[in-house]
Amino acid sequence: MDRSMRYLSLVTCLLLATSLNLQASERLTTLRGEAYDLKTDTALYTEHHQFEYDDNNTLVAAQVEYRSTDDEIIGRKTLDFRRSLSVPGYETRLHDGRYIEGLRYTEDGVEIYRSRDGGESMDTKTLKLDGLMAADAGFNNLVHARFDQLIEGDTVKFRFIAPNQQTSVRFKAEHVGERSIEGMPVVDFKIAVASLIGLFVDPLRLSYDAETRRLIEYRGLSNVRSADGELYEVRIRYPALIRKPETSE
Repeated sequence: MDRSMRYLSLVTCLLLATSLNLQASERLTTLRGEAYDLKTDTALYTEHHQFEYDDNNTLVAAQVEYRSTDDEIIGRKTLDFRRSLSVPGYETRLHDGRYIEGLRYTEDGVEIYRSRDGGESMDTKTLKLDGLMAADAGFNNLVHARFDQLIEGDTVKFRFIAPNQQTSVRFKAEHVGERSIEGMPVVDFKIAVASLIGLFVDPLRLSYDAETRRLIEYRGLSNVRSADGELYEVRIRYPALIRKPETSE
């Protein structure tokens, strides 16, 4: 995978489909996602999310299991939102810990780390938090905070913190239209690298329920790797969040 394509892997775990603008009674506690190959539509794996909230119904933590089509666990992720909804601490471990990526808070900012050999060697780097930033699934919370701004046509620029690349990269989010998924109206956002590299690679596509503002579908590179280390290119959908259209009797 060349350098320009790898940049799109920086925003591949945006799929924490919890809506900040819903009433407490509508909070999600579990969610299942289904990942398919973007070109062949072949089933690849499933995501199994669990969300935790504090007494004020603010999101504080989440866990994700990734399972193969044979229902074998191929990876796990933990997220901690207590310091920031848009830049959570987190760690992802895939294929028995062969691939590890994460972010943790330090006195100097945040430390990002990665390993490709089961943790025998670890690449680390400390970054300062400055301006509008997001990491991992915190991007979805950033979208919710800027949802109206995006719908009105503004472009939202931010930096995405990427342990996979040991850096943060400039991205931009834009509203690109409306359509329907299984009869339910959705709004589409495009996420692209905010540099010349973005001219040579396909952007990521995210579709949100126009009413609940929950993430329904994602198209792009996955955060999940095959056993040989290649990132999947996927379409991920959350069937339980698709509202059936009302029908008149």
